[in-house]
Amino acid sequence: MLDVTERQHALPSAPESGDAYVAEGLDEEDRSAEQDRSAEQDRSAEQDRSAEPDAVRCLQAEVARLRGALRESAAEADSLREAVAARDAFIATAGHELRNAMGGVLVAATHLHSQAHQISQTESLPAFLVPRLEQIARLSRTFVRRATTLLDVSRLTTTGLRLSPVLVSWAEIWDAVHAELGLQAERAGCELRVEVDPRVSGFWDRDAVEQMVVNLVSNAIKFGAKKPVIVSGGFEDGDVTLRVRDRGIGISEADRARIFARFERAVRSGDLPGFGLGLWIARQLARAHGGEIHVESEPGHGSVFTIRLPGVLEPPHR
Repeated sequence: MLDVTERQHALPSAPESGDAYVAEGLDEEDRSAEQDRSAEQDRSAEQDRSAEPDAVRCLQAEVARLRGALRESAAEADSLREAVAARDAFIATAGHELRNAMGGVLVAATHLHSQAHQISQTESLPAFLVPRLEQIARLSRTFVRRATTLLDVSRLTTTGLRLSPVLVSWAEIWDAVHAELGLQAERAGCELRVEVDPRVSGFWDRDAVEQMVVNLVSNAIKFGAKKPVIVSGGFEDGDVTLRVRDRGIGISEADRARIFARFERAVRSGDLPGFGLGLWIARQLARAHGGEIHVESEPGHGSVFTIRLPGVLEPPHR
């Protein structure tokens, strides 16, 4: 038999405390958690690898769709360009044919009105004859002017405008403008006042400058609320400046940003006649001279349109 001392040495020694068992348990849990995380990462990576072909296919499908949309947009743009070209060609043809046909009518009507007016000074004529002939001449002039507007649009958007500068005085310009718009102003109840330096002149395209002034004054008459329209001008910093001022309805800031575009107006298109092209044409004509047109306005307080042209536009070399 073993004595007590020997039995104690024969038994396994017990740990002095439970710390070693706790540590061992924690190590086991950490290893298990690490294995779980590793397995989860492996599964996630496997899922990503399996999803890659689907993502690539989706991306390829989207690229193909965008390429198809681009081809459709390009085809639509080509179609629109062709439609615009056809429209411009039609406008040019219509303007040319209408103006030529009515040009003869205008000459005949103007001549008959002049002759009837002269005869009425010495002989008795039916009371309706002279006013009716004057009306025919006026309507014919309006028709020719609108046909010319169509022709101007075509030239400005396709072949461009060719100027024929000559020495022109303001007096010549205003005589032509007043002859065309005097009756319109009278019927609208707008007095036309001219305050332009008589020395104003320049090498300009006569018809182009007349058209600019006609367009601005005609607008001032239409929107001038039966109040005076004042045309002033002179030399400023070596340029010639002409201003057309009305005291009508004015133009809002939003409308001022767009009225110089084609077919744009500050009022509804059904309220007043016209194409909405006058200001666009006027600006194009001014820029063709190396000048500019701008507007200052406030709703309810009228508008001021300013034409600035070079003081001298060199005539073409011959």
